[in-house]
Amino acid sequence: SKRALEIDPGFYKARYSWGLALERQGNRKKALEQYEETIRLNPAFPYAYDAAARVLNILGDPNRAQEYLDKKSRLPVSAQPSKDETNPSYPN
Repeated sequence: SKRALEIDPGFYKARYSWGLALERQGNRKKALEQYEETIRLNPAFPYAYDAAARVLNILGDPNRAQEYLDKKSRLPVSAQPSKDETNPSYPN
């Protein structure tokens, strides 16, 4: 993920994956930055909203987390994942 970002900083899926890696390492604030940048790069990518909300809840900011979930709920249906699509999110 980090190498992909060096090649193409605008590659939102690599940025999201880098956020997941940072989150797994316990670096939640840096992970949140990556999720927010993912949303900036591709506002229709629903998993970044979930990830940002998850981290914000862990960091003790449930109101801001809810804002991300609300934004995700307003995405067009075409942006919502299908039942068959795997969620590339952080495993609990």
